[in-house]
Amino acid sequence: MKLAKIKIILSFFCLSFLTCGFPIFIMQGVNYYHVDHASAGTLEVYFNLTRVCAAFLIFTLFLKFGYRRPIGIAFLGVALVAALQPIIDSIWTIRLFMLLVGVAYVTINVGCYSMVSLVTKNQAEHASFINTMEGLHMFASMFGMWLFSFFTKDDSNSWLNTFWVIAAVCAIMSALFLLHSIDHKPVDLKRSENILQVLRKLPKYLFTPRVFMAVFLLVCYELIEVGMGSWLHNFNHEVLQLPEAISIQIGSFFVMSIAIGRLTGGVLFKYFKFYHVLLINYIVGFVLIAFALTLFKVGLGHDVTSIFNAPIVAFLLPALGLFIGPTYPTITSTLLSKIPAVDHSIIMSMLMIIVAVADSASTRLVGSLFGSDGGIYAVGISVLLPLGILFLFILPYGLLNRNAPNANQQP
Repeated sequence: MKLAKIKIILSFFCLSFLTCGFPIFIMQGVNYYHVDHASAGTLEVYFNLTRVCAAFLIFTLFLKFGYRRPIGIAFLGVALVAALQPIIDSIWTIRLFMLLVGVAYVTINVGCYSMVSLVTKNQAEHASFINTMEGLHMFASMFGMWLFSFFTKDDSNSWLNTFWVIAAVCAIMSALFLLHSIDHKPVDLKRSENILQVLRKLPKYLFTPRVFMAVFLLVCYELIEVGMGSWLHNFNHEVLQLPEAISIQIGSFFVMSIAIGRLTGGVLFKYFKFYHVLLINYIVGFVLIAFALTLFKVGLGHDVTSIFNAPIVAFLLPALGLFIGPTYPTITSTLLSKIPAVDHSIIMSMLMIIVAVADSASTRLVGSLFGSDGGIYAVGISVLLPLGILFLFILPYGLLNRNAPNANQQP
């Protein structure tokens, strides 16, 4: 049991470790492989394309083969492609890596969440374990970015050495899953409805005002987190002219601030209504970024040699994570709380697909704005516009959610 818990924790840690490199790939796509900003912005499309496809198929694979074999094979596939990257050294192997990570992301994410019920005894332990996973997920992203920064040297291919570390870690995780079995409790996944009947429920949910508004808010959040998060390192390097390694290090604080924001939000929501807390967060976040945009100047950090002498303004964009961090888990949780538990899986599949499309659109949009109008304008549009929309609609959503009937409440 303890080994199974360790494997789940390590898998979720490695999951974040795999995806944290996306902003670095975009930055290196422009600086190292010399593709234009719009093309670099399409890199995450490769990840999201396979993520959407895998979301439709992975549940049936788990039913047929169990959890450990699909997860083990997913890790093995990523390990092989990661090992190819330093050898072939091409933008196309980066794209292939993104494709494989898309499949692995869905496989590991769904598998880990499903396996938690196999290694926990009650609801309290289940919730505690999930929180541990999510906390490590965010901090692993920061660790991964610092690992990339350690290997990144200006005008050098040394950053590719990070892929050897990724390949080794994934190979170890693959061996752990393929060579060691997991005890499965009897889990009843049967339902009286067939897949077509389940899919017919989607319009009923999606076109209700509460669900539609929740999805709309999640898309706006993704425009900020993915749009800005993916291009933050490039903004630090091209606009502020910070060295690449320092750009990555400062960008990693965005992930850390999201983690802190979510932990803080979890405490505040025990005492205050979630939509009141988020409303204040969005106001503060909007003022923070509007103020920061007035201070940004091209070349502001050209003489910086470490994060300790970087200009304070460089840390203002990452600080936004403190205020937007609670949005995704809070909206998702409140959405599911009023929907029958039996339909949660289909709703989460729908959200995964919509979020993947939003991720692709946001990175492409910011990339196009970055190339045509400059980084400062791109950040302003990609952050302030969706943040303003979140501010306008979070209170109506909160009231809709409060008045919605609870389908899970016992009669």
